[in-house]
Amino acid sequence: RYTGIKGNLADEVNGVFDVITANIVADAIIMLSGDIEKHMNEKTVYIMSGIIDTRLDNVLSALPESLEVVEQYEDKGWLCLVAVKKP
Repeated sequence: RYTGIKGNLADEVNGVFDVITANIVADAIIMLSGDIEKHMNEKTVYIMSGIIDTRLDNVLSALPESLEVVEQYEDKGWLCLVAVKKP
């Protein structure tokens, strides 16, 4: 069972969630990642996709230090990252 919420995490969504997805361009992921922790619990999975490979370092450096990327997928120059809170 789940409830899906569509919206701009920065403007329209309140609360803490088990899964957060951002399937958009790197600039938007960078902007959202600054406040992502307030929407995460200890077991939240943060999935980011739509990242062109040339922007990977920018996205990684924008993630809060408390998060770690635990999975990375690539397809034809596009990336998907999965991050969780560090133990």
